[in-house]
Amino acid sequence: MLKNLNPFTPDYKDQFEIWDLLIRRDFEAFLQQDWEAIAEDYLADGFYGLDFKKSTIESNWKLGYANLETYRKEWIKESERFKQISFLVNPRNILYECCRLEHWQIMDSKCSVHKVFNGSLPVHEADPILLRWRSIFLLQRNNYKWKITGFIGYMNL
Repeated sequence: MLKNLNPFTPDYKDQFEIWDLLIRRDFEAFLQQDWEAIAEDYLADGFYGLDFKKSTIESNWKLGYANLETYRKEWIKESERFKQISFLVNPRNILYECCRLEHWQIMDSKCSVHKVFNGSLPVHEADPILLRWRSIFLLQRNNYKWKITGFIGYMNL
């Protein structure tokens, strides 16, 4: 099976839609530096996110995103920085290969799911970029579509 294909069938409507939102749409928009492609995947009202900074030191864990605008700015900055890197392989393939969703909890119109990265991206004339973290995404079904309402991000594996 190709890694960029949704592993869920449409019979599993929630998982199918959430995988598409958190994996395919996010990766494709990130690789194209196109926030507008995913802007509607978020609920701005009440959105916030914690940033663990890939650290095991609790005092480093902070409120990293007070609202969707601060998250959006960081997402754009990171995607632009990523575009400047000279990779030895297609980063799209590695992103799909090293990422999985696990620990799903769907209750009524709410969901939490872990997005786990475990791999590395080889880079020209530099050390590989380690992709080793977990983020917990919080979602809510809104007008029959799942939307991201917040997350706890970048927990070291």
